[in-house]
Amino acid sequence: MIRPLLTVLFFGLTVSSYALEVEEKTQNESGTLLFEVSSTTFFDNLEFINDIQKGYTLTGFNVEPRLAYTVGSRAKISGGFHLLSFFGEADITRLVPMLTIQTQLTPSLILNIGNINASGFHGLPEPLYKPEREFTHQPEGGFQFLYNSERFVADAWLNWEAFLFPNDTIQEEFTAGFSGRIILSGGNRFNVEVPLYAIAIHKGGQINITDERVTSLGNFGSGIKFSVNVDEKRMLGLESVFFIGKDFSPNPHHVYQNGWAVYPKLYYTSSTWFINAGYWRASEMMLPRGQEIFGSVSTVRPELNKPERELLTASAFYGKDIAKGFTLAFGTQLYYDIRNPIMDFRFSIVARFNDSFSLRNK
Repeated sequence: MIRPLLTVLFFGLTVSSYALEVEEKTQNESGTLLFEVSSTTFFDNLEFINDIQKGYTLTGFNVEPRLAYTVGSRAKISGGFHLLSFFGEADITRLVPMLTIQTQLTPSLILNIGNINASGFHGLPEPLYKPEREFTHQPEGGFQFLYNSERFVADAWLNWEAFLFPNDTIQEEFTAGFSGRIILSGGNRFNVEVPLYAIAIHKGGQINITDERVTSLGNFGSGIKFSVNVDEKRMLGLESVFFIGKDFSPNPHHVYQNGWAVYPKLYYTSSTWFINAGYWRASEMMLPRGQEIFGSVSTVRPELNKPERELLTASAFYGKDIAKGFTLAFGTQLYYDIRNPIMDFRFSIVARFNDSFSLRNK
């Protein structure tokens, strides 16, 4: 069952907790042949005129049909393909095969090997993980651990993005990440959580032939999150997270080697709305997988780099379950640059279908 709150928060792209869904399927549908399909149609327009990141529009769709079979009560194998197409392009942008083997190691821990689940941006905040990657950089492949208990929820993964053969002229590339929540107090009117975030990228290799230098960059963050349940469907909250960025390369060669940022936010949620407002303050931050507008490195020209960054942000998202498996969402975001007064904004419309159908029982 799709949770409208998370659907709104993640542009309507997040379905209910994947770990819990897999746990239910592996326990309750053992020996079942399933047809699973996920499809997203998106329109994401970035009206950016700042010196860090210029605007563009992404519009298209992706689709993932799969056949899945549950093996025993704790495992599932599924395979299919992922197709990505941008409207206005005559050719298909990406068409790749997919295979995932899922194992429930304990009642709370699931291991995915092969293509992994990246819905909901892995639970990472926008400065660390660009929202558009969910529909432009799929499927992700490698391995993933999903943990879900009463006091701790986590997603730890490795996504291998560029493979090397001997004497290749490119670099191997992968992303490793972690997102988690320590639940200090929950289930009552007042909730207290400690968010944990980490993401790192590596580019290198030993069997390739290239003059490019080895690169290892990381972002890490943690803080505190307070929320109050107004009623069963509405919540008010405050979250404040401190981030650091570091160049871990063997011979650091980027313009910034160490950075930091702080991001306090107020938010309101209901069954269909997610609204927040925040203040981003950063110094010499590099964000290798994040939304560039938050960083200090210009994607326009190097001379436009800005080591000190201050932004006021605001967003409003609306999402609704239209029918079983089908969600429609739209939203807008504002970014106001305090040091160089400019108002940038983006707006998005996303429709997603995600469901599974039993083809044969054991």
